[in-house]
Amino acid sequence: MIVANEPEIKDPQYKIRREKLIGKTLEVQSAFDEALTHFTFQISDQSTRSLFEAQRSDISTVYHQSNLNNLRILQQTMWDFERLYRVLNDVHRRHKQEISRLLRLFFALSFELKAARFPPDDLRSRMSKAMEYVTASRGRVDRKQFPFLAAMERYPDIDLNDPILSDELLIDILVRGIVDEDEIRSSIDRTVSQEAEPAWRTVWHWFDRSDKEFARACEEMEKQFFAREFHVTGEILHVFGLRLFLVNAGVLKKDRSDVLSESKQYVDELYDMKRLEPLQSDEANGFRSFGYGGLGVFENETSEFVELATYLEEKRKKAAVDQHPERALALLKEMETDPELYVRRICLTSSSDNWYHRIPILASIKPETFVSSLMQQSPEHQRLIIRAFKSRYEHGGLEGELASEKPWLTDVRTRLLGRADCLSPIGKYRLLKLVEANIAPALGK
Repeated sequence: MIVANEPEIKDPQYKIRREKLIGKTLEVQSAFDEALTHFTFQISDQSTRSLFEAQRSDISTVYHQSNLNNLRILQQTMWDFERLYRVLNDVHRRHKQEISRLLRLFFALSFELKAARFPPDDLRSRMSKAMEYVTASRGRVDRKQFPFLAAMERYPDIDLNDPILSDELLIDILVRGIVDEDEIRSSIDRTVSQEAEPAWRTVWHWFDRSDKEFARACEEMEKQFFAREFHVTGEILHVFGLRLFLVNAGVLKKDRSDVLSESKQYVDELYDMKRLEPLQSDEANGFRSFGYGGLGVFENETSEFVELATYLEEKRKKAAVDQHPERALALLKEMETDPELYVRRICLTSSSDNWYHRIPILASIKPETFVSSLMQQSPEHQRLIIRAFKSRYEHGGLEGELASEKPWLTDVRTRLLGRADCLSPIGKYRLLKLVEANIAPALGK
């Protein structure tokens, strides 16, 4: 008797020997029905347990279509779905058809991910994968190169591109184990009630909307575009990408170059009106939006879109710099009233307060004003504030993003050394030691 998982036996001699020795082959099958009953009974949430009982047939279909024969994956998927279903309210649960869609989509994608049949990143662009499927169905793509397409064929009755849960939500739940109640409810709300759906979202969901709904949304989105009504960066990028897509689809009777120039003009006008979102410190390493609001941005890998995203980023950087003088005054006030908060603002820490650790905000404060304010602090607070310079610049910051602060810091050091002569002997000694230990090294002195 040989007990083995034959597909994993790679030895070419095995097949030859097997034919000579093995008279009958029995395939071990998992007891799915009994296992599903047992797993359902173990679910602690009554409403989820009732749903599994009602959707038993759907769960069975998806399980057998997966061809995994893996009860462990089935049980883990049921646990994951329970966490998701718990956060829905009765209004959501009354929509039986949508809940059935949700369950089938969730189980299919969970089976595929847990079996490592396609990478989690494939969930970030499900719509583009749907387009690849259309191309592949015409024989122009080697399907072996696109594992997500194989999954789409494995579950012919399930739309793996179903937007009932956004790409980011699916990644959060299935990959990261994060269940964001508000985002999940909002995503389901948009599915069961499309009345309040923004026009650009309706255009994005062109695959699932009627021609009438799509045409009305396109017209509205264009009106909003030329009225400069999109101010949120993620929405702006969505609209840029959608307009490029509409040119390809023949809906927008323009050239891609026209869309490019119109979009840059949009950014310029928003900047001039001071309605462009300034680039935040956590985006300072370069901003590329491949998704926003749970939806992947169309055309995000095309040269036109990359050029637009780069142009928008540069303008947002400029908008942020324009705010430096005003923000610098607020930072100086914080230094005077809450030195510890000031330190968290300018130094890299695990706190959400470190807004300016990569932004040369200090250069917007007059050195004489900074020094005067510093010298009014207690010795304890002076030590805290001056020591922050060492932390801020210890990794070569003055040679990189903070280079514009080098002349400013040089001036501050000179003024502090000048003030030291007016202090008591111990006060002078204390200040000189602080400057020597925390400012001079950053300046190479």
